[in-house]
Amino acid sequence: MSDLLIYTVWQDAEKAEQDQNYWPAIELYSQLLLQTSPDAAEETVRSLRLQAIARRGRLLAIVGEPAAALAGYDQYYRETRTAEETVEALLLIGWQCTRMGLSERAHTTLQTALNLAAEQQFHSGKARALARLGAYWQELGQYTKALHHLEQAEMLIDYVADWRGRMRITNALGNAHLGLGQFDKAILAYNRALTYAQQIGAEETAMIFNNLGETYQMLFDKEQAYHYQQQALALVETAPFSQVKADLYRNFGYVLCQTGQAETGLPYLHMALQLSRNIKQISVEMQTLYSLALAELDCGRLAEAHQYAQTLIDLARQHQVTSLWVGGLYVLGLYYRQTGEKEKAEQRWQQAIFMAHESGHRVLLWQLHAALGGIIGDPALAQAHLAIAADMLFQMAQPIADVAVRRKFLSAPPVRAVLMAAA
Repeated sequence: MSDLLIYTVWQDAEKAEQDQNYWPAIELYSQLLLQTSPDAAEETVRSLRLQAIARRGRLLAIVGEPAAALAGYDQYYRETRTAEETVEALLLIGWQCTRMGLSERAHTTLQTALNLAAEQQFHSGKARALARLGAYWQELGQYTKALHHLEQAEMLIDYVADWRGRMRITNALGNAHLGLGQFDKAILAYNRALTYAQQIGAEETAMIFNNLGETYQMLFDKEQAYHYQQQALALVETAPFSQVKADLYRNFGYVLCQTGQAETGLPYLHMALQLSRNIKQISVEMQTLYSLALAELDCGRLAEAHQYAQTLIDLARQHQVTSLWVGGLYVLGLYYRQTGEKEKAEQRWQQAIFMAHESGHRVLLWQLHAALGGIIGDPALAQAHLAIAADMLFQMAQPIADVAVRRKFLSAPPVRAVLMAAA
């Protein structure tokens, strides 16, 4: 293939990608790879080839072909010649493994990328490796470890020239803050990520809108949650953004269930579960199981709730995702409370509290302490649990700058019930 034809195919692939015609773009990138050699003498051709491998892999992941994406990234690694290219390949492989639940390989690969970037004084690579490691720990529900890496990445963000790299750092930072119940910091990080995402495209913008929606959902501000999720839905409804769409359907479905619209919300949750399984997104599948279990409990369908909770626990244990393992135990405790088996509920919640303290997941922690405070027979111990829950709620609410949002959080029925019981 002549150089002119190579550049023509590249431009056609770029155009198809920009127009969200992902399968035609994948075919064009594949055609470019078939017509060029990894041993190309001309550096510009070799560089285009590596970019084509990376872009093709990203698109394959978007359309729900994660194994093919990983195989492509492995090919990228085999074709690298420089340390910087090797770091790029390791980052692609490590993150794809993270999303596929291949935790051991993901951590080893990302740590190797960080070590190599630091050794070569490749500051951009180091920043992105720290961000990916932070996101890796966040996927496992280890929010304190995640924040440790992400704060280091943020200090190096000026070395990251591209919008996508900066968005990933600030978005992951928001995820870690959210897991730790630091809502004000999460919102600030997500708003920074949004400014970058809007420079990139609809998929990235929808992802940040979705994360902002989930943050306001946790703050019991259902109007703002709905507002952001509607904006995200408008961006993804007709586009093949499988990863973003699955997570958005999960969030939107749960908000609908929480607002008494279970007949509309449950189908979204079932679509999220099926889509996450189709594209092998383990983390989204587990989060959807958690939302489904809670929604089914609220609807009084205890058998279905128990099944979803147990499936979640089994998956979270298999993949060592602490936060969702805790979430499964929390829902199982709610199930046993409803069936009148308070001793079993207390056992599940005691186990969950120990694990939640390890991960720093304050949103689940206050709910666990509040739940235990409501069933423990010893009045003094019950009051101690309620006091801990109330203190955590005040700690989470106090930094929220928006007075209306803070007031709405503290006056939400579940929060108000704990504060009154602890008074």
